[in-house]
Parts: sequence; C-alpha cells; structure tokens
Amino acid sequence: MSLWERIISFIMGVIMTIATNGAPVFEPKNDMPLPEVIGGEKFDLITSDGESDFVIVSAMEEGTSEYFAAKKLQSYLEQISGTRLPIVKDTEKTASDYEIVVGHTNRDVEIDDASLGNDGIMIKISPKQVVLAGGKVRGTLYSVYEFLEVCFGCRWYTEDLTVIPNLGKAELPVSFEYTYTPAFTFRETDWISPNWSSNREYSYANRFNAGVYRNLSVEEGDTVDYAGSFAHTLTNQFCVPSKYFDTQPELFAMNGKGQRIPDQLCLTNPKTLEIVTNEVLSMLEADPSVEIVSVTQHDNQKYCVCKNCKALDKKEGSHSGTMITFVNAIAEAVEEAGYNNVCIDTFAYQYTRKPPKNVTPRDNVIVRLCSIECCFAHALNDEKCGDNVEFCEDIVGWSKICKNLHIWDYTTNYAHYNGPFPNFGVMQENAKFFREHNVIGVYEEGNYNARECNGEFAELRAYLLSKLLWNPDTDYYREMNGFLKAYYGEDSWQYIREYIDMTTEHTGTRFSHMGIYQSMTDRSVLDITIAEREYIDTLWENAKANAKDDITLRRIRLSEISWRYWKACNNLDEFNVLRPQMRRAENEKLYNDFKELGITRLREGQNGHLSDSPDFNKVPSNWK
Repeated sequence: MSLWERIISFIMGVIMTIATNGAPVFEPKNDMPLPEVIGGEKFDLITSDGESDFVIVSAMEEGTSEYFAAKKLQSYLEQISGTRLPIVKDTEKTASDYEIVVGHTNRDVEIDDASLGNDGIMIKISPKQVVLAGGKVRGTLYSVYEFLEVCFGCRWYTEDLTVIPNLGKAELPVSFEYTYTPAFTFRETDWISPNWSSNREYSYANRFNAGVYRNLSVEEGDTVDYAGSFAHTLTNQFCVPSKYFDTQPELFAMNGKGQRIPDQLCLTNPKTLEIVTNEVLSMLEADPSVEIVSVTQHDNQKYCVCKNCKALDKKEGSHSGTMITFVNAIAEAVEEAGYNNVCIDTFAYQYTRKPPKNVTPRDNVIVRLCSIECCFAHALNDEKCGDNVEFCEDIVGWSKICKNLHIWDYTTNYAHYNGPFPNFGVMQENAKFFREHNVIGVYEEGNYNARECNGEFAELRAYLLSKLLWNPDTDYYREMNGFLKAYYGEDSWQYIREYIDMTTEHTGTRFSHMGIYQSMTDRSVLDITIAEREYIDTLWENAKANAKDDITLRRIRLSEISWRYWKACNNLDEFNVLRPQMRRAENEKLYNDFKELGITRLREGQNGHLSDSPDFNKVPSNWK
C-alpha cells in the first residue's frame, strides 16, 4: 500500500469510527422459511414396516446414465426407508403392478426426447406408477436427483455435507407431474466443491454438466467438453510465439508504433488463419468426441492495429469485427470437415465485447460475453447503475445476432479473496437476465483458489450458483436457508443469514459500484455505522456460541474471517489505528486464525500468498 493509500485508509478509519449516521440496527428475524418437500395427500411407496409392492424398472443397459440412475435411486431409497427395492429389467415378467420406471424402457410412457434435449427431466407420480425419465445423456439421472430433493428433502450441499433423511419409510404425493428443460445447456463454475474431482457426485447431483473442472464418465452423465484449454488459446495453444514469432512475426499483432508483438495475433493475415484452422482440425481428429473448441484472445488489450485489421474493425464498429470474421472462417472449415456437432467458441471480452455492425456469428459459433468490467453490487440489468448500462446494451446486441450466446460471469473479489463480496442480492436477478436474453451457457468464475482461502462463503456460493444455473426461478432464499442450517447448525444459521442480509443491504449505493478488484476501503463494498458493526459482531458471537460441534464452529469461524478482514483493512473497532497496541494484537490474532483455518492466500496471482512473517502494523491486505 502506498503512502497516499495509507493516509486515505487512516482517514477513512477515523471517519467510519465516529460516524453513526443514525441508521437503525437490524432486528432479529424469525421469518426465514426452509426448503419443503411436496405436500398434499400421500401414499406409501415403502411402509414403516419396510413393505412395498413397488419395483424399479430399467432397461438395465450397463454403462449408461439411465441404469446408473436406477442404481442411485435404489441406494438412496434404501437409506431413506431402510428397504432396498429390486431393480428389474423391462423385458422381464414381474408379478408387481406397481413400478418406478426409470428412463427409456418398453413401458408405455411417452418421453418427448426432442424437447428434453440432453438434460431435460420428467417426473410423473401416481399411486401405481412413478416415472423418472428425461434426456438420454443426463436427463434421467437428473430426474432421479430432482425426485429425491422435492419428495424427500435430500440435498448435496458440499463435497462432504449431504442431507439424506432417515425416515424409516417413503411416502409420495398421490399426484404430481413435472417436466423441465433447462435454458442453460452449459453450466459451469470453478468454486470449491464443483472444482474437486474426487467428489464427482456433487456435480451431477447439482446438475453441473461442463467438463472444464470435472471428468464425469458416460454413466455419470458425461460432460460438455472443450478440446484442450477453454480460454486464451490463440497464442497459448494454436499460434504459439515460441514457435512462430522469431521466424514469422507478421502472424502477430502490430502495436501503435508499427511493431509486431507476441501478445496477440494478426487476425486478417491468411497465414494466421491457416495455422489456427489446421491446429483446430488436428485437435478434432485426435479427439472427435469434444463439442467445443476455444479460439479466444489472450488476456490483454494489445489487439492488432495493422492496416487490414484496423479497416475491418472500423467497418464493423468494434474490434469484434476481426474476431468474428476470423472465427467464422474456422467454423466453416470445421463444418466442411464433417464435425457437425462441434462449435467454435470465442470471446466478447474487453476490446471485443461490443457486437459488430455487419458480420454475424455462424450457427456453429459460440460467443462468450464477459462481464469483467461490471458492477456486482447492482444487478446487471439495473438501468440506474452506470457501470452496467453498456453491458446491457452489448448483451442485447449479441442476443440479436448470435444463436449460441454464452456468459462468462464473475462472483468474487480477486484482490481480496477473504473480504466481503456482498453480491447475494443480485445473483438470481443476473441469472434471470441471462436467460431473458437467449443465453444458453453460463460459466460463473469465482475464487478458484478457495482451497487456499475459503474465508468468504465459497461453499454457499457454489451451491446457490448450481441452483440458479439449473433453474433461475428456484426458491433462492429457501435454498440459501437450507444450506445455512445444514452447514452452520440449526441454532447458528439465522445469525449468519442476518449478516448476509445486512452486508447485502449496505453495499453499492447509487453513487458507488463494486467491481471484482475493489479496494476494501471503498464504501461500495460496505457502508455501515458503528451501531450496525456492533450488531454484526454480536451476530457472529452468537453464531459461535451456539455451534453444536467443532466442525460447525470451524465453519463459522472460517466465514467470519471476511468480516474481520474488512474491519482490519479499514482500521475499524478493535483494529483502530488510534489504539496501536490493541490493533497490532488483533492483527496478530487474525493472522494466527488464518494459519489455523488453512488460509494461505490473500489474492489472485503469484504474489498473492500469505507471508510467513507479516508486519502487524500494516493492514492484512499487505500480509503477502
């Protein structure tokens, strides 16, 4: 932190310490509903005596997701009721007139494969027949998990926290029908539990279907896979500077001084197109099972300004003019080579974010629109948020010309992984906004280093994003409450929910905006009074005091880190610079808690790790 930043931090600490603004303190809440199972009249699937007339009917094709779904259903129903229902092949004669039909069988069940696609689900319940079916690739498996959730309250909250009620019986509603096909056919995040390959069930139970961070087998539903990397591939994967720059510099971007630089490509050079096209085709020949090839710019602003690139971009009114023209040519070659199920993916990112005036992406091109410049204290479609207005214009523009529009969205503060990022109030609105503008794929980038620094609700974010990407209309706060109760304990969770509500309410005024690298001293992150801070301290103390066991207490302490980190960065309360001895002692205590709770990283990047010998006279953002 510079001298000027330290002066500002000191002044802000003094101001925020003495300013109360007369704001009211939040009152405890008792109206936080939890997730419920389907109500109404019920019938016995399995009685309390362990009796059942039902069998599970499956085509029993080994290695398929539908047979895998039948076995999962059998296992979980046994955990719920204590009774293991038999699985019978649909071609076998059975004495039972009561069946749970799983997937595509020879039973007289109409399944609309065309509308269900790969992931759509269909649940039909009556006293003699239960049907759990869907798209052949993943739909039936997803139907089983949806059935277990809505009928019995099962949840897969984290890699090591699953809620499977032990009821000693199994009851179902006498009548229930539900068919659903998700709007987003590509659903991905890099938050903590989804980004953990040893627990693949978390991914398919919560309906993440992309293969960027997981490797699911065909029977586990398989994944929508990229060939090679999924980002910044043009110079990292296809036309690599170490191979071409010294001998063919003309393949690379020209800067404003007329010099060729290795940081981007010249997209109007026919030789560049030839090299990248051949690399893409070679990749597909090596692995024809992939569905997407990423042809994407490097992560910088050094686009080519040679005569031809400049002219095309000027004609199109955007640097996306050269990008879409280049990618369209590759996509055409891929289609001509017979790869009819492959899409070429590219970015609308930073300098390519604005859609072109004339050229339109081919039907086998994916455009990933990135929200990196946006404010996340306000919804992306908030017309009063100046930081988001242009993004809204861009998504409208792309949605008019692009058949396969994807979003790369952001859900953390990369400069302060362990500080508050109060965006819980906009996550659902943003998901609905994407769906309303014909988006079919969403990648929610988050704290991909959360295993080194899970101090700010990483697991909660992962779970809520899974629900929103599957269905933006999900009962968001009920799902939040269910997670909080299971994760933090039945006597502690409401305190933490209140903290989330308070911080959400006090972020991003109409005159301040919260980006993904926002300083902790910026009032856009949190703008709260002394009285409110004291109340929040009480919330965390009550949550810890009511923890039911050591595991729960550790989770509470870990999530409290974000609050303490923010106060320390702002020199507030026990971290006040006007009381230097106490501040130093509290900083040292915070550091020791970092180490005990496994926090070894503060921010993104190579220099983001926590120092082994920090200066406790400095704010924690400088302990690296």
